[in-house]
Amino acid sequence: MKTFDLLKIAIGKIGTHRKKSIYLLLSVSIIFILSFCVNYLFLGYKQKYIQYAELATDGEVIILAEYCLEDCGNNLEYVKNDIAKYNGRFINTSLPAGYISLPQELIKKIANDKSNITIHEDETPMLVSTSWAEYKFGISVPVKFRNIEERMTSYINYRNSIIGKHFINDDGKKYVIVGLSPAGYHLSNLSFKELSSSSAGLLDPILEAIQLSSGVTLVANSDSQNGSDSNNASNEIGIGIAIFTFSNKTDALAYLNGGEGKFSNVGLSNKKYAVSTIAGPNPEALYSLDCFEAIVDVICTVLSIMGAIIVILTSLRIIEQEMPTIELYRSVGASKKQIRLIYLVYFATIALCSLFLSLIAAFIIAIIYSVSNQEILEALFITAFSLKETGFVLIAGINHMTVVIAIILLSSAPLCVTINRKRLH
Repeated sequence: MKTFDLLKIAIGKIGTHRKKSIYLLLSVSIIFILSFCVNYLFLGYKQKYIQYAELATDGEVIILAEYCLEDCGNNLEYVKNDIAKYNGRFINTSLPAGYISLPQELIKKIANDKSNITIHEDETPMLVSTSWAEYKFGISVPVKFRNIEERMTSYINYRNSIIGKHFINDDGKKYVIVGLSPAGYHLSNLSFKELSSSSAGLLDPILEAIQLSSGVTLVANSDSQNGSDSNNASNEIGIGIAIFTFSNKTDALAYLNGGEGKFSNVGLSNKKYAVSTIAGPNPEALYSLDCFEAIVDVICTVLSIMGAIIVILTSLRIIEQEMPTIELYRSVGASKKQIRLIYLVYFATIALCSLFLSLIAAFIIAIIYSVSNQEILEALFITAFSLKETGFVLIAGINHMTVVIAIILLSSAPLCVTINRKRLH
């Protein structure tokens, strides 16, 4: 028998076993659609968090570390050496007038507002947190909002009234507000119920673990202060504060796992001094997301294996019904390899169709989810990262697990032939 004839016979079996083929195709597709949906939606949130968290700092992660001014084993030099192991760069220890002080280029980068704000030579650019602006300018902002519209209206009014404001502080220095602190507008995490009292979602338990940066007010320091070892951050209980930056989230996450700084929301042992994130992707959130991704990978793998098992079990029944046909193939001179090829192509066709259908359906579901929740998604990411706008927020992402799921599905075809090899002799 020629190869082309074998392929025609294999494809024709889909029509011969129309009901079983359709049942197999749909049942397997449903399981793999669920698997891809879990993968797409979780990764969509993870990728959007990273995208918007990196937006303000071009991927840098800025942290604040507390150290002992007394001889208690974790002084400034100890902290600097510990963070330097993970490519962290020391900025300074100054806290003028109680603000966090950063180099001016970092302040301008984090501001990420394209508005033309006039900065006079005697003025210091600053980024303000919500709580500081409320206290300083008497702005009344509710902590909870009845609905999304109320929160967004409040946020827009607050943003418009603050950015570009010039004022003289109590210390007699002149300041200009060039942007908002890259922290949530009364948000501590990405859960829907944090956004509005009327909003809740199935993913809230996961989204609650995605912590946002600390809400602090940031000011630009002069070049002479950069790298300063002054202890302006000290207080009466002997605690100093130092600012460091990592050039990327990978180094920051490696520091969280291996360094001796303790982030408040990740309970890792053997930590000696307190650390918090000022701007950029929060290592705590990245750590939580990686943990959840590992769980999602396991869930998707189990679902995929279930789908492959359904294909294999169905193949046993189909081959059993095909025994008279297989005898006929032998009688007309078909070899063992040719008979196996017929059924390999048949099951591979079912697997390919299921894979194509699953990928398309799962992506359509992700689009529907994003469109139907667009208002809350835009509000969530705008107010979580102090943005002006986000554009359309699509919650759909892919990673290595997408390939693994596809491989598991496609490998079910040769497994069907292998398990039925004695019957296909």
